Amino acid sequence: MGVAVVQESDMHFSRPRLPSKCDQARQWLTLELDGELSSFERALFEAHVASCSECASYAEHIRSFTTALRATPLEPLAHPIALPSSSRRRLRAPQVLAAAAAAVAVTVGAVTLSGSVGDGSLADRVTPVRGVSVDEGIDELKVRQFEVLEERLALARPKPIPAGRQPV
Repeated sequence: MGVAVVQESDMHFSRPRLPSKCDQARQWLTLELDGELSSFERALFEAHVASCSECASYAEHIRSFTTALRATPLEPLAHPIALPSSSRRRLRAPQVLAAAAAAVAVTVGAVTLSGSVGDGSLADRVTPVRGVSVDEGIDELKVRQFEVLEERLALARPKPIPAGRQPV
């Protein structure tokens, strides 16, 4: 008893590939039906449809179908559509604040490192302003950034739950 062998190259599951101009013309047709086709694209589309009988037939069919579909009155639903609630966990404000604080901490660290890497110190590359040395200005900035970070972290910390109100 013989076994038939089917090779992958013998299987044809997809429709024949249209020329790229026909693909583009069909995209332009949908834009035209929605009133979104530019005048330049309209000229290209009309020129292609005039020379391609397959696209002209397709365009006529799609136009008539779309016209009939849009002219059909909407039917009321017997029952309202109710979508299931999202199974994804929603982020709470403390979680968002903690994420923001972490992002700030990473940014501050990256800025601090980028300022210290390279040839020479940051103070050598920046001109002092209004009699304040660059090192003092940087120190003040770092202290303020640290204070803001501490404030945000304090806001993001989870608050203790009273003993009688444990989450389910």
